[in-house]
Amino acid sequence: IFLIKDSIINISNKIDNDFVSSTPSIVLHNNKLILNLRYVNYKINENGEYINKKQITTFNEYCLLDDNLNFKERKMFNEPEVNTKYKGIEDIRLLSNNNHLYYSGVIQNTDHRDVVITASINKYDFNKNNLIQVNLQSPNNNKIEKNWVLFLYDDNLMVVYKWYPLTFGLIQDNQFIKSKTIKTPYLFNKLRGSTNGIIINDKSLNIKNELWFICHLVNYEDRRYYYHCIVRLNKYTLQLIDYSRLFTFVGCPIEYCLGMVYKEKKLILSYSVMDNSSFIMTITLKKILDSLF
Repeated sequence: IFLIKDSIINISNKIDNDFVSSTPSIVLHNNKLILNLRYVNYKINENGEYINKKQITTFNEYCLLDDNLNFKERKMFNEPEVNTKYKGIEDIRLLSNNNHLYYSGVIQNTDHRDVVITASINKYDFNKNNLIQVNLQSPNNNKIEKNWVLFLYDDNLMVVYKWYPLTFGLIQDNQFIKSKTIKTPYLFNKLRGSTNGIIINDKSLNIKNELWFICHLVNYEDRRYYYHCIVRLNKYTLQLIDYSRLFTFVGCPIEYCLGMVYKEKKLILSYSVMDNSSFIMTITLKKILDSLF
């Protein structure tokens, strides 16, 4: 397992004593760096067990960054009061499409018996006080739907639903409509979506019209460990070009990456460690290619 480490900025924050910042998602939108910062009110102890409040709550914060990754604007979204065990949209990932900004995320709905986890995809409107939740229907009537990631294909908003086989589709009337599947190596059976897809072109590195995602897999050792993998697809055919060796950011058991930006021959990655600290890493594309492929 390879450890990638480069220029890292700690952007961790707290709200009162109950909420700590967790996984951020960064995106380049109309030449501006925008970041969603998640806050949670649970903790993970040294055994990997979750220490929860009665209501497990997520708050999200809109952040505008300058080119040096300093904060220029910040605004908390309101979350409507609910009586369920879970509150807020979890694991928000941002995607820019022309003048519109979208998110994909997760909503946990609870009743007395079951937890139903649904994907949510909608516009990320930071001019409004709250984000609109959308309960997307499971194409397979699953109780748990998460880790759906977005990308642009012929200016359409597309979804990667599964990685083995690669399963793509569109959202129509709150429903996932499958459009294409592609065979993938058996390792992809373990992969789950982390970041939305971004387009990368770099002639000097022989990269042309590639669609990049960061994925993760969870391995159960003495506790859960997260490992990451970069997946490269052809922008037009969606065929698999290559995938990286597994890597971690700091070697901690729980790491999660929800944002990736390509800018000036560098990747900007946003991730959390142990769900209680938030970071942005900047690393050259060349260093990624040399060390992971």
